[in-house]
Amino acid sequence: MKRMYRLLLLTLLATSSLGCEEEEDLPKPTQTGAGIMAARIGGKLWERSSSSNSLIGSGLRVLYTDGYFSIIGSGDKREIDASIQFQMTDVYRPGVYTLRERLPGIFSDAGSYGRVNDLSERNNARSYETTAAGTGTVTITKLDTQNKIISGTFFFRAANLNNPSEFMEVTDGRFDVKYD
Repeated sequence: MKRMYRLLLLTLLATSSLGCEEEEDLPKPTQTGAGIMAARIGGKLWERSSSSNSLIGSGLRVLYTDGYFSIIGSGDKREIDASIQFQMTDVYRPGVYTLRERLPGIFSDAGSYGRVNDLSERNNARSYETTAAGTGTVTITKLDTQNKIISGTFFFRAANLNNPSEFMEVTDGRFDVKYD
């Protein structure tokens, strides 16, 4: 009887684990130019991979020149359809950089800011940006100008452009990209 009880218990344990999937998580931060950008947007997993220096189209686009750094990740292969963007000025070495508000410029936007576009509802896309309060940071952990690799982590809290009392949090962000 004891043997039958053990067999039944083992069978129950084995079959109950068949329906369970391992919880997905973000890729580990790297510094090899792996071509990834990932984060949690409003608590949902988001990830983009592959990079190019083109600033049009979808995917992961990176630009670094003379201290100006911009990265845009669009699309998704995880839990939320969204895009993440940040741009920073005066990036010459690893360190912590504050994201503030976007400043309109004569030829392009200026300043160091973060932006997330929630595209989950196609007819109700929402855009969020950081504000002057300094609601986020990007930590550059590697800036290798010889091998053209930029790696780091980021987080920010951004206000809805159409409803400033509504916020979106981007947390656990990481990127590891090459640039031309």
